[in-house]
Amino acid sequence: MRARTHTILKAFMALVLCLGMLITVMPATPASAAKMTNKKAQKILKKKIKNKFCKYTFVDLDKDKIDEMIVFTYSGKFVDGDDSKKTITVYKVSGKKAKAVLSDSVEGDYFHPEFSFNLYYYNKKSYITVHEIHEGYSFHTTYVYKDGKYTVYAGTQEDISEEDTIYYVTGIDGDCTGADYEKATKNIFANELACEMQLCAAKTANKYIKKLLKDKYDHSVEIETIPAGSKYSYSDFDGDGLLEMIVQTGKNSGNILYVTDKYTASSAFGAWDMSYTLDAEGNYVWGWDAFQYDNENGTALRYVGRWMADNQFYIDVVSEGEKYVFHIKYYPNAFDSEEWIYFTDYLGESEDLMATFSCLDGGTHMTTYTDRETGEEISDFEYVGGSEFYIPYDEGMTWLNLDDPDGSLGSGVTFEQIRNDD
Repeated sequence: MRARTHTILKAFMALVLCLGMLITVMPATPASAAKMTNKKAQKILKKKIKNKFCKYTFVDLDKDKIDEMIVFTYSGKFVDGDDSKKTITVYKVSGKKAKAVLSDSVEGDYFHPEFSFNLYYYNKKSYITVHEIHEGYSFHTTYVYKDGKYTVYAGTQEDISEEDTIYYVTGIDGDCTGADYEKATKNIFANELACEMQLCAAKTANKYIKKLLKDKYDHSVEIETIPAGSKYSYSDFDGDGLLEMIVQTGKNSGNILYVTDKYTASSAFGAWDMSYTLDAEGNYVWGWDAFQYDNENGTALRYVGRWMADNQFYIDVVSEGEKYVFHIKYYPNAFDSEEWIYFTDYLGESEDLMATFSCLDGGTHMTTYTDRETGEEISDFEYVGGSEFYIPYDEGMTWLNLDDPDGSLGSGVTFEQIRNDD
């Protein structure tokens, strides 16, 4: 009896031991990884952008069936009408947390650097190219996902004005040629991944946008492209849920300040402006259409205002009936000055989109200088020959002084419009 009980007990203990081993071993299969879904991954990733102004997208970069998140974030501090720092970050789920595997930034300023990216998947590897274009220079850096993070694979640095480009590819020592770069990236760039950016909540976005556009307005006043004291208001002018700023600079003219690259573009936000003219019915005529409106109606309202070559040389254009007065002022130093006044006819635009003002009958020229020894101010007045003023589309105004073939009196100088006084 005792032997039988002992045998049953041994069998029972063996069964318990086996069950214990089974219980211990079975749950160890694909626990956290197998249960991770895109829904859970996106929930983890979105914690990184909670209540932040940003643009973001979910995309499976490494083809493991779990999305990563790419985000454009902004400092919320501004310089010269642009955000002082824009950052692109790639987040990947690691365990139950979001881990940054790439971060790249650009500092904003008056020139509004462009900041964007492209995605690629080739030969079972994930790539991302970050683009920065800034004041005559461009930088294009391609990263490859390796060992849990993105590292530099190849890139270019271009001096646009000098048409000079530097190429580099990881693994190539010494001089890297354009042919080397193309060979290393051609197949990668042929396999681009599509993505569509999303915007944070409109309430959060508009709170940021108002601050950005106000800084853009303040800077425009500072550099005199918008007159100080101009009235402005915020409104959803284009009906997309985001605010624009409408600035009235004249009776029938002004500027709209707005943000670019709102949704689908894989590039960072920027603040820009565009001039407008009101037609006879009070409708807005924008940018390029304003040129057409002026030409069709024989008016030149959008050209009225101040044009400047530098702090010493500027032109005030004033509308007087059917004539346009060009008052040119030049201050070579603190003691002397020159002024020209021409009454011109607006000739409209030529087929090559060149607006022309002409004064062939002549104008006036006054020179004022101060005797350095006596302090006496002496003026000299004379009638001069005609002048013409040319304004190519989206370029500055060039003054052709018919009495000044060699350019010594300003002929050939290009002026940029800094204020519209219509």
